[in-house]
Order: sequence, then structure tokens, then C-alpha cells
Amino acid sequence: MDGLVFFSIFILVAVLVIVFSIKKAKETRRRWRRFAERYDLDFSGESLLEKPAIAGSYQGVSLRIHIEVQGTGKNRHSYTRYIASFNTPLPQGLTITGEGFTDKIVKFFGGQDIQVGIPRVDAALRIKGDDEVEVRRLLHNEAVCNPVMKLVGSYRGVITDGTATIRDSGYADNENILQHKADAVASAVRDIEQALADEPRSSSTIAALAAAAGATNAEPSGAPTQESFADKDGSVMATDQGSTDVFAPDAAPAVDVDLDAALTKLRDGGTSFLERPEIAKRIKGRRLSGSMTVGEVTWTTSFQLSERVRSGHTAVGTMPDGLPVGVSFVKARDAEIKTLKRGDELRFSGSVAYWDDIHSRLLVEAE
Repeated sequence: MDGLVFFSIFILVAVLVIVFSIKKAKETRRRWRRFAERYDLDFSGESLLEKPAIAGSYQGVSLRIHIEVQGTGKNRHSYTRYIASFNTPLPQGLTITGEGFTDKIVKFFGGQDIQVGIPRVDAALRIKGDDEVEVRRLLHNEAVCNPVMKLVGSYRGVITDGTATIRDSGYADNENILQHKADAVASAVRDIEQALADEPRSSSTIAALAAAAGATNAEPSGAPTQESFADKDGSVMATDQGSTDVFAPDAAPAVDVDLDAALTKLRDGGTSFLERPEIAKRIKGRRLSGSMTVGEVTWTTSFQLSERVRSGHTAVGTMPDGLPVGVSFVKARDAEIKTLKRGDELRFSGSVAYWDDIHSRLLVEAE
């Protein structure tokens, strides 16, 4: 009798899991279809027997969003891939990814990693290509390098085979996430193509780069050097700023920017994703002091933060007005910050680093 009851409960739970999974899969497809219809894109995958996919022209860029499944059994994982294609030819064989621990090992044993001569770029990216001169020339165009650094650093994106790709774990079941990632990958392609269209082809610059191509860790002629990033007093500007803009110090924020009003707009889900980057750009560098209630303390990992704080920890929580914040501290304060517990009050003072749209959170670099 006990065995029969146990079996019945098992069957009931299994049926409920199946029903819930089917309901969730249908809702995900409805959200994908709504997103596709909103931007006049093609949607496929209405049937539960096929995976959903979106394709078409998005913001003037050829975009495809689909589900990719890797592995089998317990090692089976699903990913949502956002792929935007370049119309402008890139250097042959170009592949750009973030440089992780495995990449450093591969490089140590002789794997290709083109050094472009900009320290922060070389530290953050693993770069491959058939023509090293062309690759260096490409990334010494700041209007190209900045969106590349943002795509790879902020979204763990990849540029390869004439495409820019973002891959997220699991099914994207939120229209805001679909739009945010589609915006990110499409804007990267659009910005890079615009930069290449505006770029004058200088034979003398290419020749100078060719002459330097064989030198180990050489700085290509005419390229920005570590010295060129320093002010007259010798302080390094761009390489210590933490922005994905690696060629220039952050511009001073406009004096007429109302920080509270800007944050209200960024927290408003109705604010356009085209408008958000401009608002966020205008508050970058603004001073912010106050207190926060700590929710958790995490390692600092974002490439959008400066190297000064990137090896330390970040306290995540909310300010008294409900504003979600992440405050990143230098490693020297680890002993203090790591002892913080959920619910602790923390006073801080620093400058706005960027607005994290994924978590709807303001990131601040503490003094």
C-alpha cells in the first residue's frame, strides 16, 4: 500500500513538472513572438517540437536570435545566442574574445594572441587573425576598439566569422532581456561599421605597422603609447579609467545634469533602450555620497570598472530611497568589506562608474 501511494505521488509530481514545463515553454514563445512582431522580425518555433528563433533586420543590422543546446544528459545545457552580421569586411580570420584563465594557459603554450600595443586591450582581449598588421590597424582605430571592448567586456561577447555574438545561459524568457542584448550586439556592429566607413586608409600608417609587426610587444608607429596617455604631471589618464573607452579620459559630466532625474529615467522600464546609453553617459563620473543597506558582497569583475578597484570587492545593496547600488572598493579595503553582512549599513563616497541595465543597478567606484 505504501508503495502504491509513493508511486502515485511520483506520477503526480512528474505530471505537474511536465505541465509546468509546457506552460513555461509556451509563454517563452509568446514573448519571443511579441518581440519579433514589435520590430517586424521573422519568428519561427511556434511548435514545442522546434526551438524558437528570430531573424531579420534590426536597427539596420542583420540579426538572428536562437537557442543552442550543447552536451547530453546531465551535461546538457541550453543557451540563447544573439548574432549580428557585419556587412563591412573585417580582417581575414579575425576572432576576438575575452581573455580568461584558460586562454592565458593556451597562450603560454604558444597559442596565437596578437598584441596590439595598447596595454589594457592586450590584457583584456585574446585576438587572432591571419594578417596581424591589419588586425593592429583595426584596433588602433579608437572608434572600433571602444565598441569591441564594450561588447567583450560588458557582455562577454565574441567577434568571429564576420559576426558579433552574445551568448547567455538558458532561455531568454523576458522581452526586456531580448531587447537589451539585441541592442548591445546590433549597436556594436553598427558602431564598428560606421567607424570603418569614416576611417581614412593611410598607407603610411599601414606601412609603419608592418615594420613593427615582427617586434615582440612593439608599439606600432603612430599608435597611442603608454606615454601618450599621460598628462603633463605624469599621471596616467586613459589606462587607469576603467571605461571601455581606452583611448581618452572620461569627459567631464555636463554641469546641468540632474543626477536624481537621470536615475529616475534609468529606473523607469518605459525609458527607451536607445535613450538609456545617452542618459548613463551623462552621469558617468558624477560624485555620489550616502549610505546603503548591504545585500551581499561579491568579487569585482566588470571590465567597465577601473583597474584600481577591479581586484577588490563590491558591496551590493540599496540606498535609503530604494536605489539599487553596487559600490566597488580597492583591494586594500578587502578586510573591512568582506566582513559586511546582509542588512549592515555602509557609508560610502565615490563617483558613478556606469548604470547596469541588466540588474537595474548603479555602479559606483568608492574613493
